[in-house]
Amino acid sequence: MKTAVKILALVFFSLFIMKCENSQGYDPYATITPIYPDIPGIDTIGNSPETDFKPDSVQFFFWETYRSRGMGGRNQTVRWNYKSLRTVIILDTGNAETKVFAAMAVGSKESRSYFRMRMDWVYSFEIKFAAILDEDFYSLNRDSDSRRWFQIKIFRNTDAKILSYDPRQVSGQVIINKLDSDKGIIFGTIIIDLSKISGYKHLQLQHFKCDFRIFYTVSK
Repeated sequence: MKTAVKILALVFFSLFIMKCENSQGYDPYATITPIYPDIPGIDTIGNSPETDFKPDSVQFFFWETYRSRGMGGRNQTVRWNYKSLRTVIILDTGNAETKVFAAMAVGSKESRSYFRMRMDWVYSFEIKFAAILDEDFYSLNRDSDSRRWFQIKIFRNTDAKILSYDPRQVSGQVIINKLDSDKGIIFGTIIIDLSKISGYKHLQLQHFKCDFRIFYTVSK
């Protein structure tokens, strides 16, 4: 009996520590996305196994901007709550360069009833991105086999259809807002412009955005 009580106490204590831990000192409500190392091809994509490494932690903040049907049709920006389907990020800081290789897939955490007052909403988002971070802006290409590509799926409430789009229909870019190789910090934004989609006349969505923060240990 005492052993069982001790085990239960240890479990509750562990859950409490996991809930409260925020070693980076940033927004305690930020979603800390786990990094999964076992996706084929990602670990060798940099072709530098001696210098490739995974960051300590990654934070994502997703936002939807849509045009309100009331209030004079003004744009409204709201938090997009997500569930992580796949996240892999590999860094390489050798040769005085910072390289990033990323593959991410996320889906909406909310059900259709949550968006009952909306005409459409983002159902899921996937992106592949690889670059040497020597610029501030990176366009996402049309070719799904390229190292910079995305796919976004929109759920249309009017007919319950899921519509899929990629860079052939909408534009997207990655912006690097802050790169500090001394502190091991990379901050940036992914922006997908949904304001104009060919053949979609009743689009309410305007933009989909992801702010990301990457933290890694700097080798001394």
